[in-house]
Amino acid sequence: MELRQNKMICGFLQGSLSVRQSLVMRECNAQSRGYWMISKVFHPEVSDQCADDLKCSTAWALSRILDDHIQDWTTFKFCRVWYDDCPF
Repeated sequence: MELRQNKMICGFLQGSLSVRQSLVMRECNAQSRGYWMISKVFHPEVSDQCADDLKCSTAWALSRILDDHIQDWTTFKFCRVWYDDCPF
């Protein structure tokens, strides 16, 4: 349950960025693809087909999160910097 709540919070935070933060996110995500914005630069092992497939990309992303790599996502990494009420 906690993992699902964190995903919902990440989605909310990514949807409420300021203009400056959005520009940073756009720059960071220039090589990212799919539902989970999987970096083509840092994760070339994930095919474009998998990144664009909800089931495949979610399985990959959840395995990264469960292996303590949630910091791969910019929203989590910068949450405390960008938001006073960061839940992480």
